[in-house]
Amino acid sequence: VLALAPTRAVSLRAAAHAFGRTSAADAVYGKQGTALRAIAPATSGSLGREVDLTGQWQVGRHLRVLGGWAHFAPGAWFRETAGGAHPVDWGFLGTTFTF
Repeated sequence: VLALAPTRAVSLRAAAHAFGRTSAADAVYGKQGTALRAIAPATSGSLGREVDLTGQWQVGRHLRVLGGWAHFAPGAWFRETAGGAHPVDWGFLGTTFTF
């Protein structure tokens, strides 16, 4: 994780993550706890890597703007199992109002 605050009102953050299976005899699960893919023979436990870039700007006393972008690169496990493996990018933009 790398965090910068070029000014009092602006903060930037970069983070990298690596995801892997705990056990070769297990499936990969989604947020709801259901298997994304059944247990499949694969030589790798590497699920993938993710890079996140986020920033915040405190516009004024009551308004903050935040945004970010992320990129997920699938690992060998996704490439070795049925169902495909495609990189995914997403972004977000939001505001926070406080009173």
